[in-house]
Amino acid sequence: MGASSSRSSTVVAQRRHGPEDQSGFTVVNSNQQGYQPATVYNNGPGRGRVQYTQQQPGGFYGQPQPQQPQPQQATEKKKTKTIRNDVNLKKHTLKMVQDESDPSVYYPTFKFDCGAPCSVSVFFLATESSSEKLRLRTSVQSPGKRVFYEKQLGCTFPPENMDKSEYKSYGIVPAAYVEEQLSTVEANDSEQKWPICIRLECVSADQALQDHSLSDLPVGSPMLDWVQSQTTYAVLEKHESSYSVKVHKQKIWVQNMAYELQEIYGLENANAREGAVTGTPADDLGRECVICMSEPRDTTLLPCRHMCLCHDCAQMLRQQTNKCPICRTQVKSLLEITLKN
Repeated sequence: MGASSSRSSTVVAQRRHGPEDQSGFTVVNSNQQGYQPATVYNNGPGRGRVQYTQQQPGGFYGQPQPQQPQPQQATEKKKTKTIRNDVNLKKHTLKMVQDESDPSVYYPTFKFDCGAPCSVSVFFLATESSSEKLRLRTSVQSPGKRVFYEKQLGCTFPPENMDKSEYKSYGIVPAAYVEEQLSTVEANDSEQKWPICIRLECVSADQALQDHSLSDLPVGSPMLDWVQSQTTYAVLEKHESSYSVKVHKQKIWVQNMAYELQEIYGLENANAREGAVTGTPADDLGRECVICMSEPRDTTLLPCRHMCLCHDCAQMLRQQTNKCPICRTQVKSLLEITLKN
């Protein structure tokens, strides 16, 4: 089914040094001047172009000494790695719904995009080990079987063609558990136990012509080099007569590497056409730079990830206060984003 391309959030991805690295997610190419994060466009199917800008720090400690005037060095730009992400769960759509036939059961509903045929798996009280390539293990409740989708934007889970009697096989009976089991994350040095995980998987684009099939893999199995996935990790929050979902993080697995996704605040407004309403409550920023109020915003401040300045004002900021005008966080580096029309 054809559909026009949609955009969600661009994200900054913190890359692990390798699939077997015990240290978890770290910044990429860490150095004394700051860091250079890998960036990932999380627009469902599609690619983006991102440039990284880093200003060399100035100033010194101790007694000032006379110095010859130094010519101002041009800001160095380095191009970041761009990664295609073919599956994307829209986390603001993730909800828990009470089953009509059995009110004790709650099952998840959400919307997602898949730029290639994919499968959906739902896990409750799942343990992930950092040394097992994102393998998810469940001991209390087995995950339901994979649900397969064709390439399409705006997919919905559960699918419309699923019999409602099957919904409960992807649900949970919250009353059967202690509340802390569903609302907190159990963690130790190498493992984390999550109340709910949702995994989208597809065959990597560069492996699509090979004889690979997701149906041959056990649900929750370690990631293989021909698999691309996105996993959403969340907890359940109890209300008076319902449950809601609070997403803690999302990871993608691409080309045998895991990345943790982080949103860039204000990107959707910057990318919206003039006069369009995005409907996202992340911030109240318009399309213009918050300093000059005339040029379009194209620069994100790191580490706070506010996309609120144009290129020229961002350079001026680094020479003056060097603090984000939105949250006042110290700016360590700049990320310049080229938006597609």
